[in-house]
Amino acid sequence: MKKGLSLLLAFAMVFSMFASVAFAADNNLTTEQKYQWFVDQGVLKGYPDGDPRLGNNLTRAEFATIAVAIAGLEPKTDTETFSDVKSGQWWHGAIEAAAAAGLVNGVGGGKFDPRSNVTLEQVIAVAVRILGLDPVEDANVPGASAWAAGYVQAALDAGLITPQSDYKVAATRGQTIDIVYPTYQSLQLNVESATVLDAKTVEVKFTDGSVVKVTLDQPLPANQEQEITVKHEASGKEFKVKVTYVVEKATKVESVTADNLREVLVTFDGKVEKEVAEDVANYLLDEAALAVGAQAKVQDDEKSVLLYLNTTLTNQTKHKLTVRKVIENEQTAEFTVLDTTVPKVISIAAKGNKAIKVTFSEPVKTASGTDRLNYKLDGYIVNGNITLDKFNRVATISLYSSMSNGEHKLSVSGVRDFADYPIVNVTDQAFTVVEDKEAPKIDSVVSATLDYVTVKFTEEVTNVNKDNIYWSDNGGTTKHKARAVSQVDELTWKFDFTSDRLPARATKLYIENVEDLSGNKIAAGTYVDVNPTVDTVRPEITYLDLRKNADGKYDPARNVLEIKFNKDIGLDQFDATRGNADNLVVKDSDNKIVAKANSAVYKTDTNGNNITNTLLVSLTSALAETKTYTIEVKNVRDTTALANVMIPQTFTISVPKISAPQAISAFQSGLKIQVNFDSPMALGGDGSVLDAQKYMVKYSGSWYTLPYGTTIAPSYDNKSVIIEIPSTARIDGINQVNPANIQGIKVTLVKDANGNTLAGLTKEFSPFTAQALEIVKAELTESKKVVVEFNRPLSYVSHNDFVISGAVAGTTVTGAEYKTDNGKGIVTLTLSTDNYTGFNLSTVATPATTGLIGDAIRAGQTIAVVDKVKPKLVNNGVSYNPTTEEIELTFTEDIQPVDPALSAHTLANDFVVTYGFNDDKLTPGTDYTVALNGTKATISIIKPGFNQSVVKVSTADTVKYIVDGNNNTIDSIASQTVPNVTAAGVPAIVSATLAANNSYVDITFSEGVWGDDSQGSAVEESDLNLVFSANGGTATNVEIASVTKTDGSPLAGGETTIRVYLTVTGTPDGKETIVISPAANSIYDAAGRVAPATVSTGVINLNP
Repeated sequence: MKKGLSLLLAFAMVFSMFASVAFAADNNLTTEQKYQWFVDQGVLKGYPDGDPRLGNNLTRAEFATIAVAIAGLEPKTDTETFSDVKSGQWWHGAIEAAAAAGLVNGVGGGKFDPRSNVTLEQVIAVAVRILGLDPVEDANVPGASAWAAGYVQAALDAGLITPQSDYKVAATRGQTIDIVYPTYQSLQLNVESATVLDAKTVEVKFTDGSVVKVTLDQPLPANQEQEITVKHEASGKEFKVKVTYVVEKATKVESVTADNLREVLVTFDGKVEKEVAEDVANYLLDEAALAVGAQAKVQDDEKSVLLYLNTTLTNQTKHKLTVRKVIENEQTAEFTVLDTTVPKVISIAAKGNKAIKVTFSEPVKTASGTDRLNYKLDGYIVNGNITLDKFNRVATISLYSSMSNGEHKLSVSGVRDFADYPIVNVTDQAFTVVEDKEAPKIDSVVSATLDYVTVKFTEEVTNVNKDNIYWSDNGGTTKHKARAVSQVDELTWKFDFTSDRLPARATKLYIENVEDLSGNKIAAGTYVDVNPTVDTVRPEITYLDLRKNADGKYDPARNVLEIKFNKDIGLDQFDATRGNADNLVVKDSDNKIVAKANSAVYKTDTNGNNITNTLLVSLTSALAETKTYTIEVKNVRDTTALANVMIPQTFTISVPKISAPQAISAFQSGLKIQVNFDSPMALGGDGSVLDAQKYMVKYSGSWYTLPYGTTIAPSYDNKSVIIEIPSTARIDGINQVNPANIQGIKVTLVKDANGNTLAGLTKEFSPFTAQALEIVKAELTESKKVVVEFNRPLSYVSHNDFVISGAVAGTTVTGAEYKTDNGKGIVTLTLSTDNYTGFNLSTVATPATTGLIGDAIRAGQTIAVVDKVKPKLVNNGVSYNPTTEEIELTFTEDIQPVDPALSAHTLANDFVVTYGFNDDKLTPGTDYTVALNGTKATISIIKPGFNQSVVKVSTADTVKYIVDGNNNTIDSIASQTVPNVTAAGVPAIVSATLAANNSYVDITFSEGVWGDDSQGSAVEESDLNLVFSANGGTATNVEIASVTKTDGSPLAGGETTIRVYLTVTGTPDGKETIVISPAANSIYDAAGRVAPATVSTGVINLNP
């Protein structure tokens, strides 16, 4: 405050007369605007002629006065430092204070020269000192004196000034204003505004115009004032700012509480949409839909929703509530049920002369809340019927006789909440009865479609019967009655006209014989005009899961799905006999269909009434336990006039263990006993497997309870327990325990983790299971990984217990990892060397690896390791052979056709070959073939004329024809580029030699040939054509007699040279000729390429 006031005083003296206080202003102004701002704020009056004289120079005395004010210094009048600055002069105190503070210096000779003009660099230097900026060392600023260059550069760097050509010139009043204004603003820096952008981001604007965006570590709570810290970037100063994150629409769940056993209060950070928030399908309790009859009600603050569960929770237990659709992102919150208060009566009120309403602080049990004995009216037990509302919070006493007008008294006692706490008794609480003679009326039509009309009454009504609700166009002569009626809330009812729909135009809805709680009947002929609209809302599934029984546990049958929609759905939509089985299909993890819809029934409420938007859909087959499935639902239509079709929806469900758990084996080693189950078991509660009372041990032929000191520990997957009997125990009460006399174990009434009780209730193992701890199977799953499965879990594993034989030379086991899976011990061994084929695995003679009860694994066991590794492409394993014009792919191991009879054309389907800029595909088997040899797959392009600079090769989406020796298909290959590929050559005849006696011709091809494209047969006579020309000679004909090898033996296929024997009719005289060529599609090479019919021996002249 002192600095600001001093500055104003300085300006008043230097520029004109002082007027009043100043305020923070915008820093983005011109010199004239900055001057005018001071005038507008009353700091300056200006000159009478209105000219600010900004171009006039400023004296050293005037500037010293301003500098002292900016720095917040007090005038100093007790010294005279300069001979030309004397006491009594107006500038004396300011110059002395500025000099003492080191802001200004003299001009030499003991003088200050107050009347001389101050230079621009002197003004800048003082401003820099006031702001506490450090001069820039070794600065060289054109136009500035050597002593001032560091100050000028600091001012430039801080944005205090703009560059000038000459800083030695006299400073004008305008230039001084330009420097003083930001200097003052910097000293007066403060927060101008703070804007909350979202829960974790606040934008803060300072009085100097700068803006800082603050990212918070923790999100701001909705609608609560919070203090944050923000740092001004230029000055480094920190400021405390109070902000409020204002949230109108709910974005998240703030809290979930349960202070009684029937209700859960969900509080959001903003307002919720009533229709969505009151749909119980949008809430899951412990991952399950709320019980039938559950209700949701938005509270008066519009930010809280009270869930009435219609099922009773257990006090002091933890639960999870999942909220969907009410907020943008699904959210799950944990809460603990804690009911520590007794129920109370909140209010008692008369509803006319024949009804009393009693409101409780929490839900009360139906039996006690509707018991007449618990209510006394004017000292007598009430004579009437008592009902509770759907939240079990409000009891309505409908009296058989009317109460008189005036004051009455009601006593309430014996009513209990669901924690069984009795109510705080109410004795003779007074209430007033006012006679009600007014009949109920229709307040409004909430909504009207062709199928449903929702109506709100002016008061609570009874006797709402479907036969008394109808629409009519002719005053009730023709009545189109409602199919059903249902109460929405205290005043609102919904009428179902799906069996006799309303017209798509204005009509009248009649309501007859409806009464209020005092028995007043609605006026005869009461109607309301309705203008129904067509319902265009698509049906949507809001909940889907396996059906659960009344106890909340999954149905063991596992073949019925419970599906809840947002509107009514007909049973026919899932009726297989009507062709709708495909409306719901179930797929397993391999995307195979395992079940479809078979039929459906409606779920019913506690009164046996159908819930027409919730269907129980029977499947064609049961789903397996502990498996995950994908459920696809489509083509479902609602029951409205338009029969709206749903958009397909997909759900994933995991089927838990539902059937009773089995005790599958028990082993003994010394004083330790291991009992194995087929499911994770409960570790607490009344079925805990850690409860010693659940076991008996057979000792010397008799059964005993486990002795004192026995410990029971679970395996880490909770599928086994290890029972250890102390060595000092006396099981029979007489003799110290002898392990040899322990003969069996019995387990009773234990439960699995899902609460299912042991199958058969009791399981006895006597004698113990006789099974060595041994390897069941071993698989090579990666080139350096062997997965070994033991028949029981292990407690200790040593990789030194395993020896490899028959593998790549030098292969050893270098490490081991362990896990238990489904009651089996799984050891993953790491190998020192890559292997791609099977070998043998053995255990050593004295293994250190042991089971849960300390028994060692079987010694000297040898098992074949099954190769499960796919053949992989080696590094740089794709190349093009220009000599053979073939693409070669080299794999890590030998490959072969899955069926030896498969041709090169069929094998081509395991690869995709593309070419060109657009990756055009060649057709496998037609445009290219594949041959296999050892570790190589050779792709031959047989498309005529093919010549491309770039070809890409990859495996097909499904590889099924090329495998290794253990039927593992080749591993997928990403697209590999092969340059300069041309079509491979086809088989050609390179020479033909005629025998001297014309008995045969030896034909040599360019490569080995076969009689078919799968290399399954040799060339035959019919595979060749011979054309004879007599040319006037004496021989009359020549035919092919047979085809053999050159030594006369039969052809086997793959020969390069074949001998074609001829039958000559007549005696040639040398004029006759023959031409031999392949028949069409008859002769093939190893790649399956066919020799064209145009290939021939050329003309051969017969010998005379």
